Amino acid sequence: MSTTLSITDTSPHLIDADALVVAVCSGADGPQPAPGTKDIDDALGGTLASMLATLGATGEAGEVTKIATGGRLAAPLIVAVGISAQAGSPWDVVDSWR
Repeated sequence: MSTTLSITDTSPHLIDADALVVAVCSGADGPQPAPGTKDIDDALGGTLASMLATLGATGEAGEVTKIATGGRLAAPLIVAVGISAQAGSPWDVVDSWR
């Protein structure tokens, strides 16, 4: 069994994969999906942040939360990975890694 990780800008509705991986930040109002998750959030009826909160996600670095897509996306599973506390923008954290 091998694992393949691909990064793409293809709409999540079209991606035939075992799982979609998205970044999540911690925010004042709870976990916040990072930029680039709009299509996924739309497919879930705008409930991605509230689903994460309901499942106890915080968005802290290294946290992993799994969400079943219920057939709303081609992939059956979303894997939300915490990338740490939100500063001015979720990408401030990513920029600090460079």
